[in-house]
Amino acid sequence: MTRFNVDEGQIEGRVFTPEFGAMVKELVERTRTMLREGGEISRRVDRELAVTLNLFRKGGDAILDGIVAQDYDVLRGRPVVSKLKKLLLVGGSLIEKMRIVTVGKKR
Repeated sequence: MTRFNVDEGQIEGRVFTPEFGAMVKELVERTRTMLREGGEISRRVDRELAVTLNLFRKGGDAILDGIVAQDYDVLRGRPVVSKLKKLLLVGGSLIEKMRIVTVGKKR
């Protein structure tokens, strides 16, 4: 906050400034990198757990996309992940889990 000249009063008062936006933008970029790097663990765990971890990562990315969509102004409201997007994320994970179960039965 100091580096971007943002103070707690500004946040409490919900005063969005270009400096606040730049701070959040950097945090979004850093978080996206951490999610991507953390996603590598999915290659080292069993497939069923990997599906769950990938859903977590994709959900995080969807929230970050929501923050970007509102031009980093998280003071005016929470980022939104549409119901359709949530359904697609969960549906994709369910399909992947079903594939794992089906492959397991064939063995």
